[in-house]
Amino acid sequence: MGILVPIAALILPCILTYFIIRAGNRALVIVILLALAASMVWGIWKAQQYTGYDGLGYALFAVLMAAPAILGTLLGWLMGWIANRRTRAGLARREASE
Repeated sequence: MGILVPIAALILPCILTYFIIRAGNRALVIVILLALAASMVWGIWKAQQYTGYDGLGYALFAVLMAAPAILGTLLGWLMGWIANRRTRAGLARREASE
């Protein structure tokens, strides 16, 4: 059951980023990546300040939620970029054949 949170943190940003890239809004994806990276840095920073379960909670947030979200965002960016590239290549071939 505990694996569902990292999987959701990986898949949801991946899907969201894919559609944002397909819509052509790369700047929004960069803002999302910076926000996720800042939240991960904040979690690690807070984990170093506390001991015991509080510090463990912040570290788990950074490792199990922020890191998969960053990876999912990058994966969605790559998938959207590849899909856009294939679409442009198909349109170029279609225009060349007409």
